Amino acid sequence: MITPTVVAGVDVGNSTTEVVLARVADGSVEVLGSSAAPTRRVKGSPASLDGAAALVRRVERGVGVCAEVAVVAPLRPVHTSTVTLTPYSNWFFSFGSGKSRTP
Repeated sequence: MITPTVVAGVDVGNSTTEVVLARVADGSVEVLGSSAAPTRRVKGSPASLDGAAALVRRVERGVGVCAEVAVVAPLRPVHTSTVTLTPYSNWFFSFGSGKSRTP
């Protein structure tokens, strides 16, 4: 028999950070609790990791156990930007060509 281990699964996304706390033993997984919160600053930044750690602690307090192991999804920051487009009546997008055209 394997001693149960409490594992925190952490996924820091571009907009949200998710955490699940589970007890893993003998090939079975029992979910103890989970939560999500907005990601702080840019994904992968020190602030985003501090936010993820705070979220783990919040879930731990909520279920009354401490994680023994943390598994973190790979951090691949994606930088996004916005573009202001003209009103919809002045343009349309032709799918497949990858080009926008104006009538």
